[in-house]
Amino acid sequence: MRKLSVLLSLVFGLVLTGCVSIHTPNVTPPPAPPSVTSTAPPAGTVGVAYTTSLTATNGTQPYSWSITAGTLPAGLTLSGNTISGTPTTAGTSNFTVQVKDAANLTGTANLSITIIAATISITTTTLPNGIVSSTYSAALQSTGGTAPITWSITTGALPAGLALAANGNITGTPTAPGTSNFTVQAADSSAPALTATKALSITVVTGLAITTSSLPNGVTNTAYNAALQSTGGVAPVSWSVTVGTLPAGLSLNAASGAITGTPTAAGTSSFTVQATDSGTPSQTVTKALSITIVQQLVITNSSLPSGAVNSVYSATLQSSGGTPAVTWTVTGGALPAGLALNSATGVISGTPTTAGTSSVTVQATDSGTPQQTPTKQFNIIINPALAITTTSPMPSGTVGTAYNQTLMTNGGGVAPITWSVTAGALPGGLTLNATTGVISGTPTTATGSPFSFTVQAADSGAPQQTSTKALSISIGTSSLTVATTSLPDGVVGQSYSGATLQSAGGNPPVTWSISVGALPAGLTLNPNTGAITGSPTAAGTTFTVMATDSTTPTAQT
Repeated sequence: MRKLSVLLSLVFGLVLTGCVSIHTPNVTPPPAPPSVTSTAPPAGTVGVAYTTSLTATNGTQPYSWSITAGTLPAGLTLSGNTISGTPTTAGTSNFTVQVKDAANLTGTANLSITIIAATISITTTTLPNGIVSSTYSAALQSTGGTAPITWSITTGALPAGLALAANGNITGTPTAPGTSNFTVQAADSSAPALTATKALSITVVTGLAITTSSLPNGVTNTAYNAALQSTGGVAPVSWSVTVGTLPAGLSLNAASGAITGTPTAAGTSSFTVQATDSGTPSQTVTKALSITIVQQLVITNSSLPSGAVNSVYSATLQSSGGTPAVTWTVTGGALPAGLALNSATGVISGTPTTAGTSSVTVQATDSGTPQQTPTKQFNIIINPALAITTTSPMPSGTVGTAYNQTLMTNGGGVAPITWSVTAGALPGGLTLNATTGVISGTPTTATGSPFSFTVQAADSGAPQQTSTKALSISIGTSSLTVATTSLPDGVVGQSYSGATLQSAGGNPPVTWSISVGALPAGLTLNPNTGAITGSPTAAGTTFTVMATDSTTPTAQT
């Protein structure tokens, strides 16, 4: 001991004086041992497959793992770094895991796994609707528990015609509509068995069917409205056209099934309609239908001909479009007295008895569905019996001067009117137009004036009406002049007579008048004879006389 102490003192002194140098060799530190880094493993459930992995750091791989204290939950095993299996017992298991590296260095960690008791849950929340007389199939679903799962009805009952199999399949063919409420139970295969229940319902509806068997005809240019109908299914029902097209101008309301619009063309359109309900699952049915559009019925007469009293009348009402046969009726006013309407032919006929204008409304009715009934108002004029109204004598003419006069009627008879001379003769140079009744031409002679003749007017009625009249025309030789050149004087207070105005030429008869000034007071002029008579009461006076013949030319002096 003493020698050691002396030696240490010597070394220490050398170090202090710097006379001795000591070197420490380079040494590699040993590697750190492995360390378990796994956190708390997740919980598991009895009967449900479980797996989790352990992790470590440091050390030299590969690692090997083991349980050094405690035990894993029953049903689980450690293989490598993985804990897996199917837990069989609920509870918490505490255990120590060890990781060993390639250098046989180790690390440990205390861990635990909790296994919870097994559960079973019914996941089906709703069941689809059923349809009467249609095959039904639905499967109940669950989670958890130990397979196989057995199903049963604990309260209530399935719809008539359906049955629940142990595997959870509900099948069959429903026989009646309605909603059935019931409770299903799912039981697993553990001992004791885990169970779960759930209240469910199934609604059975009648099958969706389109009840519309046919659609009414439409009419061009006339508003159309028809509604498709259905029964069964779950409201609301939506509609569509799946094949073909509706008539031009019509459309289908998808929500109401109404077909509306105004058809624009005649013809038959065939198409298929589809109805889809709102059920789960939805039902879809189709039906082939057609719509016939007929041409609009129109009364085509613009007016009706005139008639005449005592002449047979006949006029036919006309129509276009519609569905034959068309019948006719009077719906307003009245036909002229003596006339009647044939409802089958539309002929208005008879013999009018009274002149006048009758306002009548007629209706045409076709045989289609829907029936068309257009109406139209007409005025029928019934003329009086034919009569010539021209008076005699007719206006006079003058040799060498154009003449033109028209024979007149009372507007009676049935036009057109035909004219003729039935007795006597017109003045030479004049002729009668048979169509217009105009007597015209240039007279060639005054010899035989006045000329007497008889004219006839004949209408176009059946029987034909005629009217005759005796007439005369005077023809003068020259133009009208006043032949009197002077008149005798008179004396105040004495009767004045023997002074008659004279004319020459012209067309008799001639009438006279005073055109300027006045006769002496007390005297008067006879306009027909031209005689000036009376008793003058004052002296003096100058005046102008005027002669006027039957064709209205005048002469003055």
